[in-house]
Amino acid sequence: MSAITLDKIKFQVNGNVIIDQLSFILNKHRIACILGQSGGGKTSLLRCIAGLERITAGSIYLGNKTVSSTTVHLPPEKRRIGFVFQDNVLFPHLTVEQNITYGIIGEKNRKKEKLRDLLYLLELIDVSNRYPLQLSGGQQQRVAIARALAPQPEILLFDEPLSSIDLRLRETVKDTLRKIFSYRRMTVIFVTHDQFEAFDLADDIGLLANGKILQWGSAQQLYNDPQSIEVANFIGIGVALPLSSNAHGQLTCALGPINEGDLDRQHFRPHNCCQLFVRPDDIVITDNGVMAKVIGKMFRGTHLLYRLKLANDSVINCFSAKTNLSINNGDTVPIKLQPKRQLPVFCNCQ
Repeated sequence: MSAITLDKIKFQVNGNVIIDQLSFILNKHRIACILGQSGGGKTSLLRCIAGLERITAGSIYLGNKTVSSTTVHLPPEKRRIGFVFQDNVLFPHLTVEQNITYGIIGEKNRKKEKLRDLLYLLELIDVSNRYPLQLSGGQQQRVAIARALAPQPEILLFDEPLSSIDLRLRETVKDTLRKIFSYRRMTVIFVTHDQFEAFDLADDIGLLANGKILQWGSAQQLYNDPQSIEVANFIGIGVALPLSSNAHGQLTCALGPINEGDLDRQHFRPHNCCQLFVRPDDIVITDNGVMAKVIGKMFRGTHLLYRLKLANDSVINCFSAKTNLSINNGDTVPIKLQPKRQLPVFCNCQ
């Protein structure tokens, strides 16, 4: 059953379109990520779902109930939605306990029980009497999450949940978020510009650009089966190489002849207007193949990432699991295409 449905919603400010004809359905107890670059409309989308902004076209449904349209606008406090803002927005003059219980309505004993559960769930019991300025960034984030959970919302919205936390604490906070989502069986939408954060936490990912969802699906679908060159370029690392036919009618690119069985042909057109999208794990350094010049070498712990320049000046990337290879910048190495999946092809034929 769907928890949230957006049907062709539009949101604009002073004539500037921020969200444009955007639609998606999120089922109950699913975790969705809206992924995209800064300025793409991610935060505005959350604010529209929460009821903090009025949409200018389309409809938003929570379950079967219309909460936003051109004629309907249910106030935020009646939507049963929790919102964790990017900057946490804690009350500096209130303790951790007071910040969390601020949004709890009900009898005193019930309030204490909810508070105790949240303090243990988010591992805040030892700092419950401290003020926000006495907490680390990770602790402040957990207090903000606890406060959003306190009124027992049906849906939880996060705006860039890990952006204010340093790298070494992010994995800890990710573990906390996974535990909460699993324990509470919540419907969650979070927004981020970090695709690895999206991959780690989300069941469904919507790639947002210029106010539109370019593709909605799992991390595997967006990575392995991008529906446009824009999606392919945003997710992971890769490069588009022009395809052409040689004198024998065989497809070829800067890496040499192509086995047509290696191509995902859903977007293919039999004309010289198509591009093959290649990722670093599709290319191997070998004993014979197309020659490429090493123009970059980056150590990534478990592997090396090489940047290679081809004869036509195209620059591609190649992974190598052999971190002890004596290949350096300026060297020339033979490479070949050895894909582990069907490769996307995108055509702009008129």
